[in-house]
Amino acid sequence: MGMGERLQSVGVDRGLAEEFEVRFAGRSLETEGWNDWVEAVDESDYGWPEWVRAILDLDQKVAGKAPRELPSLSRLIGYVGCVAEVAGKSPIPAPLDEEVRTAFEDYGFAEED
Repeated sequence: MGMGERLQSVGVDRGLAEEFEVRFAGRSLETEGWNDWVEAVDESDYGWPEWVRAILDLDQKVAGKAPRELPSLSRLIGYVGCVAEVAGKSPIPAPLDEEVRTAFEDYGFAEED
């Protein structure tokens, strides 16, 4: 099953799932990475469409800063997961893509572990 199909199976609309699959062609997740992502989404206050939009937006911003060094999908998921965790502690969290944009503007994105 391809990434687009997997995303559709968890409720992401077809257009968004296809955009994600095209954007991350060649940067796919292994089964363990997919399972980690499922767990992160389940533990957050945000749904799959919000996560997918936030990851697409973050990837675009990182690519704009360093277009030759695209981050792994796992790193993007980890970054969004950290932002989602912090945002979930807020009494009224903003939409996830806004939270991620703010974090990126304030702290940037480091590729190293």
